[in-house]
Amino acid sequence: MSLSILAIHYVEDWENVFKRVYKTLKPNSYFLFSCAHPVRFAMDGNKLEMTKDAVTGKRIFVGDYLAKRRTLDSLGKDTANTWSMSFGDISFAIKNSGFLIEQIIDPRPLEELKEINLDAYERLSKVPEFVIFKLIKF
Repeated sequence: MSLSILAIHYVEDWENVFKRVYKTLKPNSYFLFSCAHPVRFAMDGNKLEMTKDAVTGKRIFVGDYLAKRRTLDSLGKDTANTWSMSFGDISFAIKNSGFLIEQIIDPRPLEELKEINLDAYERLSKVPEFVIFKLIKF
């Protein structure tokens, strides 16, 4: 088994990473990785929504789930950039590398977080910050 925790989203070409990991693993082994959650990072100004202008009837979109996006200085000024993309783009890169997706996990916060930070608990109960993929090499 190979493991990557919240690291792959710092790389632009995920498919290349998947292919390299695939080559190192023996048959019937796993690659477990987590990355920034595509829905969370598609949200501009903390929103991902479609509304309709009451006067014109024109649809208004906030956020862009389907765009591959680069977030500059994701950890503060002059720090690392991150890359996020849709589940479809991620699964395409996984398939092209030879892996099969066995499981996708949207993490939920632990109940203990309510006592520590209720706001974070409520936010993470609705939109996770990251997602976990379990891939298998046959």
